[in-house]
Amino acid sequence: MVDLPPLGELEAIWRELESRADGTFFTRWDWIGPWLHCLPPEIRPRLLRADHGGQCVGLAVLVERRHLRFGFLPVRAMHLNEAGSADLDALTIEYNGCLTARDSDAGCAADLERTMLLALMDSPKAPDELRLSGARRLLGELPATLQQRATPHLCFYIDLQAINASGKDYLGYLKQRQRYLVRKSLKRLSDPQPLRMVQATTIEQAREFLTELERLHTRYWQAKGEPGAFGSDFQRRFHARLIEEGFARGAVALMAAMRGDKPIAYFYYFCHDGWVHYYQSGIDYDQLEGSESPGLAAHALAVEHFRTAGYRFYDFMTGDLQYKRTLATEDLPLHWVTLQQHSAKMRLEDWLLRQAKAGRARWRTWQDERQARRKREASEPTEATADTASAAPAGTAARTAQVQEPHSG
Repeated sequence: MVDLPPLGELEAIWRELESRADGTFFTRWDWIGPWLHCLPPEIRPRLLRADHGGQCVGLAVLVERRHLRFGFLPVRAMHLNEAGSADLDALTIEYNGCLTARDSDAGCAADLERTMLLALMDSPKAPDELRLSGARRLLGELPATLQQRATPHLCFYIDLQAINASGKDYLGYLKQRQRYLVRKSLKRLSDPQPLRMVQATTIEQAREFLTELERLHTRYWQAKGEPGAFGSDFQRRFHARLIEEGFARGAVALMAAMRGDKPIAYFYYFCHDGWVHYYQSGIDYDQLEGSESPGLAAHALAVEHFRTAGYRFYDFMTGDLQYKRTLATEDLPLHWVTLQQHSAKMRLEDWLLRQAKAGRARWRTWQDERQARRKREASEPTEATADTASAAPAGTAARTAQVQEPHSG
């Protein structure tokens, strides 16, 4: 772990390694560069770097944070390619990890990443914990000095290569129920004019699409009491810079869903190595009827657009939402990983977490039992009334039946 060099120098080092690596969009300079440029000055990142044979073979950015757990337990944490702040990390990095060279004398890319992270945790300045959000893989078996916690989240995507191999288009490849829902959405949204997707072809058009997307997206989420994905100055500056620097290289794509000549929605994508990652959208609900939503229809058209353009995967990223399950053909887990020292302090934190989890489980059980008891108590008068009715003279029941009979039809 070393001090971060000037960003111009770091960009040259990073991009040179990219030419020898199979990184994801989120470990390339297209994402890392704008993020570093837009971080507040009080955030002081450091560089995790691995060299082999005089050549750089691995890179990642680390940000140190000091957290106070349970109000009294100080924890020194390192965050990989994140700032360790909820506001700044609302960008939501995924497919995260170290940028590592392809298989070489230094080892395969996965082994090299593992070596880098374990070396960090075994160094004289090792943190209490290392946090890695949206990791593609777990670290596997660990030395006795370390422990790993991980929370998986499903990521839904469409395998465009499989569709091509089938000889069908996207709709033809879907299962019957999925195909019905998408076609229903397409039919509804294509009245009175057909729905079509238009991709921004100039930087000026991309800026315009992003501006409108931000406006519509923010209006929708603020109405729900949430800031949305563009709610802070940091987020807006980050995306503006990402598009300015990445659009010409094809690292980002912006599309408008058009009904006739009127745009009704905008969609924002990250693109790399045959992957197209759907990031955000903005929808103009003022132009839509209450039952209309362009999501299924617009995504179906976009899938065909990117499939014919030669992309291999259309990725919805994490979030278990129904529209993703309807549209996706595959899923995979990404992992939110915490790698901790097996020290007395971190064992104490682990014990406290387990106690808190057990306490929450007991609380939920007590609440469920109380609710069930209240339901039983509320049903007792009804049962008593039923008993009274059964004890009533037979004629009463007969008269009741006669009164109700005319209404039976």
